[in-house]
Amino acid sequence: MKPKRLPELYENDITRFWSKVVQREFDECWPWTDYNGMEGGRGRFVVTLKGAKRHLIAPRIAYFLHYGRDPFPEDVLHNAECNNPNCVNPYHLHLGNAVDNRAECVASGRQTKGSSHHAARLTEDIVYVIKLALIRGVMLRELATHYGVCIATIGNINTGKRWKHVKVPGFKPSNTRSKQ
Repeated sequence: MKPKRLPELYENDITRFWSKVVQREFDECWPWTDYNGMEGGRGRFVVTLKGAKRHLIAPRIAYFLHYGRDPFPEDVLHNAECNNPNCVNPYHLHLGNAVDNRAECVASGRQTKGSSHHAARLTEDIVYVIKLALIRGVMLRELATHYGVCIATIGNINTGKRWKHVKVPGFKPSNTRSKQ
């Protein structure tokens, strides 16, 4: 989700915001206790603007309230020590972009992969078998048909672009194996 500018917050909004936070020591996480949206568990703060409800990301508001500036157009990221998307402790927050955010997610091990990904149609065990079949020279199209996935999925396994965490002795990602 691309960051948006924060609307004007009134004193009652600010008071209501902080009432939904468990404030602890500066080096501890400050959990958001209210609504968490679907986007990675980040807290959502609801304000009404011109009669319409708007859901704002809680860490963005915490950053704004503490540092006095709207973080737009940047993303608000959590420090590696925190790594808690539900935390709104301003001392755990810093600015970055989507690339920084993705890199920090991967480095911290929060990135979903394999069968834990919401859209996964394969499991690690099946991918293991697919990689064994690729070593033996089974055609990509045949594997795709057998496992009910598109040929691009098998191609991404073949080239190591996806499912690289499934280790198979003797499997080396390649663009030279049979494409069909």
